Amino acid sequence: MNIIPTNNIGKKNNAQFVSKVLKNYEDFHNEWKNSNYFESQLNKNKIIFIDETIQDVGAFKIRGAITGINNILKKNPKITSIVCASSGSFGISVANVCKRKKINCIVFIPKNSSLIKKEKILSLNSIIDENNENYDDAKKNAKKYSNVNSNFFYIDGCREDIFWGNGSIVVELINKYSNLDKNFLKKKIAMILPVGVGSLASPSSILLKHFFNNSSIITVETLNFCKFYNNFNTSIKPTFKETIAEGVAVKKLPLLSYNILKKNVDFVSIIDETKIYEAMKYLFKNFKIVSEGAGALATALFINNKIFFKNYDYVFIPICGKNIEKKKFNKIILNS
Repeated sequence: MNIIPTNNIGKKNNAQFVSKVLKNYEDFHNEWKNSNYFESQLNKNKIIFIDETIQDVGAFKIRGAITGINNILKKNPKITSIVCASSGSFGISVANVCKRKKINCIVFIPKNSSLIKKEKILSLNSIIDENNENYDDAKKNAKKYSNVNSNFFYIDGCREDIFWGNGSIVVELINKYSNLDKNFLKKKIAMILPVGVGSLASPSSILLKHFFNNSSIITVETLNFCKFYNNFNTSIKPTFKETIAEGVAVKKLPLLSYNILKKNVDFVSIIDETKIYEAMKYLFKNFKIVSEGAGALATALFINNKIFFKNYDYVFIPICGKNIEKKKFNKIILNS
């Protein structure tokens, strides 16, 4: 079982950040869809699958893109073009918001990005640059490109205002289950959070530690890109080989995310490619959910380590995105 403790001690409180997330939720929650929930049982305890594939862009990242771009334009009303780097879902989300705001969008993507993600970005009237070896290369080139014009703005997928939006997933979760269980915030809970740049894991970890008396936060990465896990188990190193979970294929965790996660995460974990395929099949078989590889990481960890989670009252498992070609998905479902 590749789940290891970080030995963090104590409850971390960041009231100022939490206040910003709650205010942001009040301002913008009508601009995305509330998560859909699927419930299962483990012993007598509730397993809650949080389905974000229902978003119009197919992923949770629309939440952060909405809040980040609104914040940028509020401070810089002369901005005419937003530039970003993305392996897919963040780029689609930024393109979606830019179209709503009627401003230009240029997305730098890795050359091996999936066709469906390219097509979705282009369908939103955005420009793509795919002359980039990988995500980290795309990020470097996007930053360089944005510097050529003072009215261009490079938006990183790892920013505090992005986190305000993505943290709304936990806000919605608390709103729903507090109404169903009056002792919900006192229950023993676990949440599995996939790590790419940390844009979901970082805000979620802060909110969980703030609101819950007894919470465990478990991050999960693909074995090939185990950049955070490697800080706690140096015997396993990232290979940076190709992964079905291309949405988390990031070589280096941004410092902002690292500093948050190292304080809040209780356990770190890794999962291999075969188990990600199994999770994609599991989600489709049980809930008819089409999930991309990165979107199924948390599910993969859970279904392969159920014993670890048996003593929690609630286990929360986000399903983060569905941006995968139909032909590729069908092949995985049939062969895994």
